[in-house]
Amino acid sequence: MATALHLDALTLVTRLHLLALYQLAVQLAQRQCPPPPPAGPGGAPRIYSEESLLLLALLRTLWRLSSQEAHDWLCAWPALARACGLPQGGEGQPRVPSKAQQSKRLWAAELGKRTSIERFFGRVLIFFRLQRPPVFGWSAVETRVALTYATAWVIALAASQDGRPDLIRSPRLVLAHIWEGVEV
Repeated sequence: MATALHLDALTLVTRLHLLALYQLAVQLAQRQCPPPPPAGPGGAPRIYSEESLLLLALLRTLWRLSSQEAHDWLCAWPALARACGLPQGGEGQPRVPSKAQQSKRLWAAELGKRTSIERFFGRVLIFFRLQRPPVFGWSAVETRVALTYATAWVIALAASQDGRPDLIRSPRLVLAHIWEGVEV
């Protein structure tokens, strides 16, 4: 059996420059798609960047975390929260999105009706003349598929960068246990 890499989340995010990669993806999506309509009067200012929320979704998918588990994980591991681009809160600690702030419904309110990534994928569907199947919750299906592709690429990149092409399809051998690397 192949020797495992067991990369922790902080190592994965920093080694693969995932925040910068997501910043680039958001910029490309914003160039390809028109910006969302301006926000209406009132409301709270945007706290979290699109790339940070996308990166958190990726980490939740990679480690199969619930919203509450992701929140607890990031609170216990401020270095990871900062590497994900979360803003500074009081007392120098990063502001970690609560379970409610990580929900899809509130993400839509935080990022506008459709995020630039969603608009980008919508344009891709049109460009390649792909039809949306008549399924309720297609947006959720698109999101899950995009995150699945992203996780496959991240695992493959991490294994390849370590010179271990034999592990490109083995998330269990590439990723560390959820709490490995956390200094509590």
